[in-house]
Amino acid sequence: MHRLIIHNLGPIDECEITCRPFMVLTGEQASGKSTIAKALYYFRTVKDDVFEEFLTKLPANLKQENKPLIKDLRETLRRKFLRTFGYSVRELRKGMRLRYFYTQEYSITVRLIVSKTSDRKILNVELSKPLTEAIAEYEKRIAFETEKLLIKKTFASIMSDLNQIFDDEHNTVYLPSGRSMLSFMSSYIRPLNIQGDIGLDYCTQKYIEDISNIRHELNGGLDGLMDYYSKGSNIPKSWLKALELIEKVLCGTYRIENGEERIILNDGNYVRINFASSGQQDALWITNLLFYYLVSLRPTMFIIEEPESHLFPSSQKHIMELVSLVCNHGHSVLVTTHSPYVLGTLNNLLYASSFRRSDKDKREKASKIIPASLWLDYDKFQAWFVKKGKIEDCMDCELKQIRNEVIDGISDVINDDYDKLFDMNNQEEDNAD
Repeated sequence: MHRLIIHNLGPIDECEITCRPFMVLTGEQASGKSTIAKALYYFRTVKDDVFEEFLTKLPANLKQENKPLIKDLRETLRRKFLRTFGYSVRELRKGMRLRYFYTQEYSITVRLIVSKTSDRKILNVELSKPLTEAIAEYEKRIAFETEKLLIKKTFASIMSDLNQIFDDEHNTVYLPSGRSMLSFMSSYIRPLNIQGDIGLDYCTQKYIEDISNIRHELNGGLDGLMDYYSKGSNIPKSWLKALELIEKVLCGTYRIENGEERIILNDGNYVRINFASSGQQDALWITNLLFYYLVSLRPTMFIIEEPESHLFPSSQKHIMELVSLVCNHGHSVLVTTHSPYVLGTLNNLLYASSFRRSDKDKREKASKIIPASLWLDYDKFQAWFVKKGKIEDCMDCELKQIRNEVIDGISDVINDDYDKLFDMNNQEEDNAD
């Protein structure tokens, strides 16, 4: 099982996370939720970096006297780290160290080394010896196969081999906050991608690339995408349920017509994306990406920052039901959130799952309230509260839900102010009497 350890990175002092299929981070702004999310993305996409290194060497270059792939990879990961977190080496905290375990033996460590004789700082990336040997052995095998077998070996098969090495069959997609601006600039996404490094942080740049890579497949809208991947066979109920939830979130459905991105509203009218509400813009590519990977049957881990942004509470509920539906069909997710409505929705889905162990009549009644396809398995779920540089498990192991005080605590400050004003007013009225 994958495990992440962070020490002295940004606002995070100490953090250790054992990954689950469904993970939630909550806490105040600037507490470190995004730092944890980006660290997870950084390590989960190392296998993609290895794949890209193979592409630079294959097929002809493998026969030349190049330095081993692992040396190039370490430099790639060093640069990627700085682009992901936006720090220079000098700005990193003393004692900064991250370690990620893919298996008990396969791990990668990123740490800051400070010279004992000077102020010089070095960002060091080390792969564990077993992981280094596994990659090197695979590199040799590919080189040996080059002349006779590489022509038959597809890129997909190489990626499949890397999935086994890194014990991870999932593609990883990061959906950063600030999505409404990127939706507003949707017509410029492709030019931005062509320019390469344009000063964006690594996660945002990859988000733009992910959109650009699949956008052409959405020319027929989500209905067309569904028809294409169903190949004329019966459409799975989960796809239809996903479409239903998307329409509730967007108050319509996505289309590209006359080269223009639109949301076709439920009343038959349409709105161009750049004139849509901020909530529609923010949610649009969450729903598009979730639906795309659901119907294309490509296992994916989604890292979603603040899915509730600019959404009315009922839409927050529906978008989290969509996330849960997709997660229940072979995908995984990490969500960062400030919203009690998001947390409350997840608790409802966890509670509904408890009826799986009930008699048939009770299960059926529960499924009419919340469809069983949305229920969340407690054993695959974990939520943490990020505060003062550390994380706190905020699950109630007896109720098998997120602790109510975490959800209620988000609104306690507002309620406390109201209570103080109410008490002050009553006291003054009593004094006047």
